[in-house]
Amino acid sequence: VGGVVVAVHVWAVPSIIAAATEAKVPWWVYMIVLGAALLLGSAVVPVWRRAIWGNVFRFIKWFFAIRPLTATQRTSLDQSGYARRSAEVDTERANPFAPVWKLDVRDSLGFAHTYFLENSGFEVSEVTMTCDAELFILKQEAHFPGGFGSDKLGGYVAKPFFGAPTERGKAEGVVFHVKWKDRYGDWDERDVVLPPEEILAGRDIELSEAFNRGFAEGKAQGNQDPAPIPLPEPRWSIYADNTGDDQDWILRNAVPRSIAREVRIESDGDLHIIDAGHWPDLSGGDSGAMGSFQGTLTRRGSESGVVFNLTWYDEQGVRKGANVTMPGSNSEFY
Repeated sequence: VGGVVVAVHVWAVPSIIAAATEAKVPWWVYMIVLGAALLLGSAVVPVWRRAIWGNVFRFIKWFFAIRPLTATQRTSLDQSGYARRSAEVDTERANPFAPVWKLDVRDSLGFAHTYFLENSGFEVSEVTMTCDAELFILKQEAHFPGGFGSDKLGGYVAKPFFGAPTERGKAEGVVFHVKWKDRYGDWDERDVVLPPEEILAGRDIELSEAFNRGFAEGKAQGNQDPAPIPLPEPRWSIYADNTGDDQDWILRNAVPRSIAREVRIESDGDLHIIDAGHWPDLSGGDSGAMGSFQGTLTRRGSESGVVFNLTWYDEQGVRKGANVTMPGSNSEFY
């Protein structure tokens, strides 16, 4: 419609002028009429008005916003922007995604003096835990290399450490000092309190489990039908697999006829297991059974040895466990 209006104006207005003056209208009159018609159309037609005058106003606004800068002013702006971003980075690093620490003394997997440090928060790395020796005696350094935790919603990771509370620790509780490296590479630390009632609760559970096992064994022995003779217990050993690379290790059950199903292996901080560390069945055949796993050994583990924690199920479906030590180069049995 706008184009038709402009065309009508360009034809009609010069014709009217020619009829009124009885003279031939020159070409520039048509150009003037065309310009006036387009100007009128840009003010009347909404689409033209937005396309033409909107861009004109934006250009005018942009043009008057131009500010010439000297080299000193540009340098100052660069420094101001860098300082602002640095402040934002400092704020982010001051509030990293934090772990949530907890100590579990109620689940020892059937092993004496076995405890767990749990992280149900975000993943951190290079975790180290210390405590007052007058309250709790650590069997070895509680160091957990690599990642510890999970960034997934509801993620949970627990790792074992070995030791025992003193009489004073049982009465007063124990304060463990946990230190770790966050996702930005900064060190952070926090105290995690193990109250005396938790220590006593763990001890009560251990005694209750021992009582129930003894009661069940006594009841079984009191039956008229004699209980079947249980199969032999596995005998475990761990050593390096010299046929592969330096990250391959062998777990061996040397006892024939022994039953070990759903076997799982955990290690202390001196050897980091990097695969599943799990075998559906390592029951001893005629010459025992072997399973391989991968792990990275620290220098301290190579010299002082590594303590492994094994769990499995016997022929009755009862969960069993054992601690196995792989001696180091400084050991007299190496």
